[in-house]
Amino acid sequence: LEPATPEEIAALPKKSLFGRDAVFVSLDGDFKGFGAQEAREDYRMLGVILWNEQVGSIFAKMTGPRELVEAEAENFDLFCSTIRPAQR
Repeated sequence: LEPATPEEIAALPKKSLFGRDAVFVSLDGDFKGFGAQEAREDYRMLGVILWNEQVGSIFAKMTGPRELVEAEAENFDLFCSTIRPAQR
């Protein structure tokens, strides 16, 4: 995929992660990872990215065949929205 411009990044939607607004991305394309020799076609990655001055970047992501990720998108949102920092 082509790199996003600063304006495109600023316009990305937000979702909840650790009870805060985090940047949400949904990317479609071929995927080659985890030591694979060849890319797998028609994949999707959903990601939520939260930047915090105290801990840096926090990521939650789901990658898989596009149809499977589409079917589980609501569960991914629920998972991300329920993560909270540990109470000490």
